[in-house]
Amino acid sequence: MDGFFDFDAKYGGGARFTVPAALAPADLAALEAAALTTYDALGCRGVARVDFFLTADGPVLNEVNTMPGFTATSQVPRMFAAAGLDYPDLLDLLVRDALGRPLAVAA
Repeated sequence: MDGFFDFDAKYGGGARFTVPAALAPADLAALEAAALTTYDALGCRGVARVDFFLTADGPVLNEVNTMPGFTATSQVPRMFAAAGLDYPDLLDLLVRDALGRPLAVAA
């Protein structure tokens, strides 16, 4: 990769994507808090990817993607998989949430 996150890097599967990110615990906590605060403040539901730049002064909001991709090479399903929620269970959770049904989270 030449340093640009272009179409080929994004959709060709060549981008390096590390989950979980190698972050100091304080940085991780700051990003999690900022993401949740942003998500709640915007009234988001379901899945939204909240992207930040991590600077010396803390997180800086880059964008909120309320329609993130769900292909095999997309980031969101890979993030949930890294957290222990496989693709079929993720879809089930999102559909149940959208329909207002009780969520059955695997133990």
